[in-house]
Order: sequence, then C-alpha cells, then structure tokens
Amino acid sequence: MNRFKQLRQYPSAIIGMLILLFFIVFSIYTVFALPYDEAIRLWRGGPGVWEDHPRRAAPVWLDYFTADRLPPTIKASLENNGEKTVQPAAGGMKQVEVVLPFEFNYDRFPREISLFTEATFSEHAQIFSVYLRKPNYETITLDEELEISESHIYRISQDAGLRSKLGQLPTGDSS
Repeated sequence: MNRFKQLRQYPSAIIGMLILLFFIVFSIYTVFALPYDEAIRLWRGGPGVWEDHPRRAAPVWLDYFTADRLPPTIKASLENNGEKTVQPAAGGMKQVEVVLPFEFNYDRFPREISLFTEATFSEHAQIFSVYLRKPNYETITLDEELEISESHIYRISQDAGLRSKLGQLPTGDSS
C-alpha cells in the first residue's frame, strides 16, 4: 500500500503503467477477436486485401508537418456520387458513360492514381476508354482502347505510354 502512495508522486509512471495495461488488454482481445487465418491473410496481403490502398502515398498525418496540403486517398465510386448513362450503339452494343466527380483542392499532385472496374460480360472482355475532364472542361484522353476483364485495375500513374504522351518522366523517376 505504501508503494502506491509513492507512485502517486510520479504521474508519468502512472501514465506509463496505464499504457502498458492498455497494450496487454488489447493484445489479449486481438487474439480472441481476430481469427488466426484472417490475421495471416491480412498480414500477407493476399488478393483483395490491399489493392485499393496506394502503395507510394505518404501517411495522412504528414500533413501536420508540412506547409502544403497533401492529397489524401480519394475514393470516387458509382455508388457514392457517380453518374451512369447507357445509350444504344451500333451492332446491338451499348455505350456506357460513367462520371465520377471529385474535388481536388490540394497543393501537390497525387503520387498514385488508379481506376478499379468491376463488370459482368456475357461473352468476352470489353474495350473501354478513360478520360479525365478538368474543371474548365478540357478533356485529357488517358486510354482509348483499354481491354478489361470482369475485375480490372488500371494504374494510371504507372502507365508509361500516358506519361510519355503527357511529356512527363518515365515510370519510377518522379518520386
């Protein structure tokens, strides 16, 4: 009992012990709450785990230490705020236009831009075009004949042909 009275004189020791207690309780909770197989799958980063997280992006908290407003991960989806229009095209085909608007009010260009698509096809992969429209309505063609399967990731920032067309450095040199 006497030791606890002495311990009150050192608030940093009490805070340190509370932090240790928190980590011990959290570790025990994690063992029971997260199944072992799920923990291994997340740790190894198997298919469907980390694809939609940018690989080269700086952490969000870095914004507190810089004068610039750094871009966070922005996920624009058809479910949230996208617009989809379908029009008939020649040969019984359809022309589908998907618009995914988002605001970008940051001081630096993002390090990674990716487009994730999921679709269902009756026979084979489809061809689609990707455009970027600026607020002044200038349109930049990213790719006009991109062949996709049912689930596809187009890593725009890693497209060497696009970078060359836009007059930028080759892939990997712009870090």
